[in-house]
Amino acid sequence: MQKEGAERRKIKLSTHQLRPGMYVSRLDRPWLETPFLFQGFRIRDEKQIARLQEYCEFVYVDVETSPKLGGTILARGFGAGEGEQKELVPKSRQVLYQDSIPVEKEITIAERVHAKAADLVKDIMNELRSGGNLQIPAVQSVINPMVDSLIRNPDAFLWLNELKKRDAYTYHRALNSSILAVLVGRHIGLPKSDLQLLALGCLLYDIGKTKIPEELLMKPSRLTPEEFAVVKRHVNLGVDLLRQTPGVDKQIIFLVRTHHERHDGSGYPVGLEGFQIPLFGRIAGLVDCYGAITTNRPYATALSTTEAIRNIYEWRDIDFQAELVEQFIQALGVYPTGSLVELSTGEVAAVISQNRLRRLRPKVIVILDPEKRHYKRYIIVDMVKETRDRNGNSLDIAKGLPPGSYGINMEELYLS
Repeated sequence: MQKEGAERRKIKLSTHQLRPGMYVSRLDRPWLETPFLFQGFRIRDEKQIARLQEYCEFVYVDVETSPKLGGTILARGFGAGEGEQKELVPKSRQVLYQDSIPVEKEITIAERVHAKAADLVKDIMNELRSGGNLQIPAVQSVINPMVDSLIRNPDAFLWLNELKKRDAYTYHRALNSSILAVLVGRHIGLPKSDLQLLALGCLLYDIGKTKIPEELLMKPSRLTPEEFAVVKRHVNLGVDLLRQTPGVDKQIIFLVRTHHERHDGSGYPVGLEGFQIPLFGRIAGLVDCYGAITTNRPYATALSTTEAIRNIYEWRDIDFQAELVEQFIQALGVYPTGSLVELSTGEVAAVISQNRLRRLRPKVIVILDPEKRHYKRYIIVDMVKETRDRNGNSLDIAKGLPPGSYGINMEELYLS
């Protein structure tokens, strides 16, 4: 039996990150509470991993006695330490997605799907608050068409999502995170089945809040330490709800369990760090944070998307993995779809679609003239094709603007 000497180096891993050949030296609970005969063993096969997942959230793996499995294991986030691979998705699993439908055509489909998804989130929250049950097949029947739309052209869904930011905070946050997570997953090449799990997990990661008093969730000022301790319970409450729900994939439970963990170990509820946090949990934590700071909250006003991206970038390798932050910014664009910007002419425009190769030059709809007065007819400008203004000067985006700047209502803009 392996001795747990202090000199041995161990890493803490979620049980879904295990693979045959690893040496498990410690569990997250007493050995006597599990069916494992030996206090320390080498994993033989996938069945043994599945058995570990039934009893444990995470385990400790002995680095020195586990085989050197090379870059693949590290690329998937199974390992930690110097020289680790930084690839988020192994090349053998990557899928190359391309926009297959123009945003103008996709938006008519996306509008119907988005409306159903928004209603779904409200129904889930209301059902759980009243003591009802979560029906995973019903959720998947709405989530899967959403993923299909985002695969075809993500700009349509992102544009519609921006229009609905005035909807109820909790409802919007869940759907917003689900959409952004699929956007990131699409960008880094996750297979469609993973995108569906990621979308479902991010839609559900805050369901534990249905068991938290609403007056705390909607408190118009900062929470006290005691109140925050109560709100933090939503993670474990959400995990418990999902464990009681038939048909929930374990990866979704791990996502919910880890979406408030942080790269430097400062998160909760366990204090995982680095690659101890599974990729789905890392993505969920990042999009959750971005969604929070770009949405008006009871105690804070929304940041502009540009400010939010700047903050996220500054938090790389502190709160979030640096490589994931870079991919997130590439996926979203420096000026995300649906955001307001001021052009070098002084005009104000809304970004309506991205140029995947030249992120600083999206397609925009110009709303206000240089004196910030509404144009009678809005003008669509593809900044890749139009590089000069009327005076022959370079046409660029000067800066991003906060949502609602100059009284612009994005939903009214869309309807017009």
